Amino acid sequence: MAIKLGGGGGSASQINEIVYLNNGVSTVTLDDGRVYLKGGVYETTLSTYPDAVTTFVNTGTADSWTMDSGGLGFWKPEGMTHDGTVFWATGYKGNNRDSVRSFNTAGVQQSVFLINGQMSDDTARGIAWDGSYLWVIDKDGAVFKYTTSGTYQNVTWSANAQTGAYASSIEWDGSHFWVLNRNNRTIYKYSSSGVYQNVFFKLDSAFYYPEGVTWDGTNFWFACDGQDIAVEYTPSGTFTGRSFALATTVVSDIALKGVDLWTVGEYKAVNRYVPAIGVTEYYLNGQQGQGNNYVRVK
Repeated sequence: MAIKLGGGGGSASQINEIVYLNNGVSTVTLDDGRVYLKGGVYETTLSTYPDAVTTFVNTGTADSWTMDSGGLGFWKPEGMTHDGTVFWATGYKGNNRDSVRSFNTAGVQQSVFLINGQMSDDTARGIAWDGSYLWVIDKDGAVFKYTTSGTYQNVTWSANAQTGAYASSIEWDGSHFWVLNRNNRTIYKYSSSGVYQNVFFKLDSAFYYPEGVTWDGTNFWFACDGQDIAVEYTPSGTFTGRSFALATTVVSDIALKGVDLWTVGEYKAVNRYVPAIGVTEYYLNGQQGQGNNYVRVK
């Protein structure tokens, strides 16, 4: 679509529509009041452009920490969730020491318990919080239930028939569990007791190696190691067009805390992302949003 930077040309354009401008500035304001932000530029004051698409932006070093402070954490963290108070993470440190550990938002470890009594060495992957208990999944799709003090509840079920040896994450949506297979980019739905519901959907081929998933109360966010981006899908498997770049490299999981999203990587880096207005650096409504791409925000 071509627009005119003088007068009122191009007035048929809609908010959130992407246009291509040969311009280097961050914000373009037209004579008729239309405002466009350049790809990769964010406005963190959400009330500024109330009708524009909301995505997320990394808060930088102020909210970044390492999930191994003082050597207490993991050699390789794999899963992360938040219970409303602390983060819970699962992973391994070698020597048959798969464990679950809790951290506050400053990265200080609060508790730890081992889970090798239930799974083999170096197999712990995702973790979910259902409001009362923690659920840990191993790479082969076996799921185990624990209290926050680490007591195994003698409850287990398996997603192996769907995931095989590539289970990477587990999430609770308030009534059902969802288990992610990283290799085939597919997520599967289970009852609270682990019965497969014959419901699944696959991420678009553009988004590969999804390692983690979290539920925000309406939609899912997937953290994709293939491109270091997070992408949003509805429960019926439709890509919403929203995505954002991840600061965490070799990402292993994504978690929701309040309205913010957090990621953890296999190199132990934890990063925070807050809601923001602007153009995603990767995809918006099926189009790339960087370079000379601009999105209308007002």
